[in-house]
Amino acid sequence: MGDQQRSLLCSDLGWLGGIIDGEGCVTLGRQKRRHNRFQYEPKVDIANTDVRIINKAREIMAQLDAGSYTMTRKTSAGNIVYTR
Repeated sequence: MGDQQRSLLCSDLGWLGGIIDGEGCVTLGRQKRRHNRFQYEPKVDIANTDVRIINKAREIMAQLDAGSYTMTRKTSAGNIVYTR
């Protein structure tokens, strides 16, 4: 990986961290499995009315091999787009 690619990756990670800090939430989900065992998985939610922000966050997360899905909720203030 060249220096230019590395700096772009660092700036993208910095941008994503800022978006998660300002517009997001980090949680730990728990699901019950067989034999009273639990499975834990981290979740990152980002909500924003600007679809471009959500799409950029999804692109960066995809480069990190983090799965995501997006949903839209209509409100009186406009559409809020979520990615998880």
